[in-house]
Order: sequence, then C-alpha cells, then structure tokens
Amino acid sequence: MQNVTSIERAKRFLREKAGAIALTVVPLAVAAAVVPPAQADLVLTPSSCVGIPSGSGIFQFTPCSVTQLALGSDGVEGIKLYGTASTTSSSSGFLAMNMTTQGTASGTGGEFPISYDFTLSDTFSNKMSWDVFFRVDGSVSSAGGSASGVSIGGEITGSFNVDASSIGNAFQYVLHVEAIEGASAPDDTLTIDVPQNSIDVNPVVSATPEPSTVAFLGSLLASLVWWKRRQNP
Repeated sequence: MQNVTSIERAKRFLREKAGAIALTVVPLAVAAAVVPPAQADLVLTPSSCVGIPSGSGIFQFTPCSVTQLALGSDGVEGIKLYGTASTTSSSSGFLAMNMTTQGTASGTGGEFPISYDFTLSDTFSNKMSWDVFFRVDGSVSSAGGSASGVSIGGEITGSFNVDASSIGNAFQYVLHVEAIEGASAPDDTLTIDVPQNSIDVNPVVSATPEPSTVAFLGSLLASLVWWKRRQNP
C-alpha cells in the first residue's frame, strides 16, 4: 500500500510541476511571439522637388511634390514623390527628364523598401531608358539602391530594398526618377507622370500579426486549455 501511495504522490508531483512549467512557458512564448524586433528610427524630411530637362529639349524646370509618409511598423518615416514633367525637343538629338528631391534625414536606419509606379510616354514611341534611384548618407557610410530598364512607353512598376543598418546617424538623402530618349526628332515630347503614392520610400507597413504568428499563438492557448481540462475532469 505504501508503494502505491508513493507512486501516486510522484504522479501528483509531476502533474503539478508540468502545470507550473506550462503556465510559465506559454506566457513567455506569447511574449516572444508578439514583441517586435528592434526597429530603426530613421526620419526622412520632405524637401523641394524639381523636374530638370536636358538634351535638345526646352530647358524649363517643372516643380514636383514630396510629402512625408506615416510611421511604418519598421520604425521608418519615409517620403513619397509625385508630379508630372515633360520636355519637347526643338531639334534632333536626345531628350532627358530627371525628377529629383534631396533633403535631410535623421536617426539610424534599417532595411526598408522603395516602391515605384509611374508612366512614361513619348510622341513617337521611341525607346527610353529609365531608372529610379535612392541613397541615404550617414556619419559612417552611405546606403542606396536603384532599379532601371528600357521602355517604349506605358506603366512601370516594381520595388527594391535599401539596407541602411550600417550608415550610423543619417543626415541627408536623395531620390530621383529619370528617363532618357537617345534619338529624338524635332517636336518630340518626353513625359514622366508620377501619380500620388507611386514612388514611395518605405510604404507604410501594416502592423497586423503574420498568419503564422496567429496560428502559433492559437496552438499555445489550445494546449493550455487542454492541460487545464485534464487537471479538472
């Protein structure tokens, strides 16, 4: 009889310990799942923007706009560039249009995306080389990225990432979108049209938990409920 009692006591002891471990591990696991990773605190301040033509086109500056985006879940306050700029050739040659903004930055960086969605057009549907470029300068180094291609006109979309985690304290940035037509004829017009929310440095990222995170939390809570029911049949 004594042996049976000892076994029962041992079982009871193990059940109590298992319960204590479960009650400890679940909150810790939940906390680990919901606490976000260390964030950047990079802030890009909006500045003036201008469309600058070159080549055989009429040399006339065209204003564009830059506004600040909301704080992203990655800790970066980005910017968006938008506007329309065009240039018309007065003689045969080449046409180029560059929409550029350059402003101040502060804080430290991490990795963040640059997305773009704009339209190119040309009177004679000639080939145009285009590129989107971004760079941020810091006290230690600079970080940047770009995308480029060739088009005969139409919508151009895509994105690329910039890793600014090693730049130190940021102090300035530059962002531009450019198109170049290598062989223009007289009265040929090259146009870049950038609608609002289409060239964005760090589009706002939703803070909604990932589906995998939600599923993980659900399985943890289900395990806890199962254990509690076993203890209270």
